[in-house]
Amino acid sequence: AVSDLVNNILESKRFQGACQKLLKTLWDDLVQDPETLQQIIHLLQHAVESKEIQEAVQRLVVTLLRDPELNEELTKLVVTVAKETTVSDAVQELLTNSAHNALNDADLLDH
Repeated sequence: AVSDLVNNILESKRFQGACQKLLKTLWDDLVQDPETLQQIIHLLQHAVESKEIQEAVQRLVVTLLRDPELNEELTKLVVTVAKETTVSDAVQELLTNSAHNALNDADLLDH
């Protein structure tokens, strides 16, 4: 009975919304404090440089992407983001610049 109660609470939209709001508020508070922001930056730099963390993140991503439900939600997210004008404009600009750079690269043209 207790596990059902906890499960129902964790799955409720109201609880999930409250958690998202709490996490966003905490994150906003953390990044507004200069000292904490520096610590976050240092932590992220260390994480990016650490081979063990890179491998752990790779394993996590592979595991997560094997989950059909998560994969479906991720696909929906990518589609939604891709429809955003700012994103599509940025992608178009990136592709245009890349094409121009490739056409102007003498080493690339020699091949």
